[in-house]
Amino acid sequence: MLRDNCEIIANDNLTAGLFCMRILFPSAARSWIPGQFLHILPPVAGNQPPMLRRPVSILSSAGDNVEIIYRVVGEGTRLLSNVQAGESLDIIGPLGNGFTDIPESPEKHILVGGGVGAPPMIALARYLHESGKNVELYQGAKDSSDLILNDDMENSEFSYYATTEDGSRGHHGLVTDILPAPSEEITAVYSCGPLSMMKAVLKWRGKSAFPFFVSIENKMGCGVGVCLGCAVPSTKGTYVKVCKSGPVFNADDLDWNKL
Repeated sequence: MLRDNCEIIANDNLTAGLFCMRILFPSAARSWIPGQFLHILPPVAGNQPPMLRRPVSILSSAGDNVEIIYRVVGEGTRLLSNVQAGESLDIIGPLGNGFTDIPESPEKHILVGGGVGAPPMIALARYLHESGKNVELYQGAKDSSDLILNDDMENSEFSYYATTEDGSRGHHGLVTDILPAPSEEITAVYSCGPLSMMKAVLKWRGKSAFPFFVSIENKMGCGVGVCLGCAVPSTKGTYVKVCKSGPVFNADDLDWNKL
C-alpha cells in the first residue's frame, strides 16, 4: 500500500456517466492483483468541505499506469469526472484482499459481473485466461450503454456472454438467466455487482460443492480497517471489514440473510 499524489494520464467519458481513468501510479501498477482497489480523494476547491475517499476497483495496468472505470453517482464521482489529464489526485492503494484463493484446476471458472461490478470480473477473467484457465465471463446490465468494455470482451479469447434488462444487447433478461446448470465440471464461481444479483447467483449455486467467491461493494471511510464503516455480517456472528478482510470473500463466510 502506498499513498501518492498521482498524475492523471487520461479521464475518458466512455458512455453517459461512465468514465475510464488512467493513472500514473508505478507502485500500484507493479503490485496489484485482481479484486484490489484504489482509494481516491476527490478534488475540492474554495470553501468546499473535505470529502471522503472513493473506492474504485483496479481494471488493468500497463507499464507504470493503472486503469479504473467508475460511474458518476454522486458529488464525489462527479468531481472525479471533471479531472483533466495532467492534474493530480491523492490516491492510496492498492488496498484490500483480492482473488488469492483461486483453485488450481483449469476447468470452467465462471465469472458473473453486473453494473460497475464488471471491472474486477474483467480483470480476473484476463488473469485467469493468461494463467491457462477455462474462463466464462457473464456480464449483466440495464441496457447496452451500461455494458462495460462489451466490444473488447466480445473480441476476447475467452467465452463471454452479455445480458441487458431492456434487450438492447445480448440476452434480454437477467444475467443469472443464462448461467449454465451447476455441475461437477465447474471449478469455481466468482461474482461482483449488486447484492440482489450475487444473492441470485448464490441461489443458482444451491448446494453444489464448488467454491463461490464474491467481491463486495460498500461505502468506505478510511479504506484501511480503522473506521468500521464498511463492515458486513459474517456467519460467525461477527462483522468483517470489506476494506481489509475483503472486498473478496468466500460467499460461505458471509451472512446473506443480514446483508
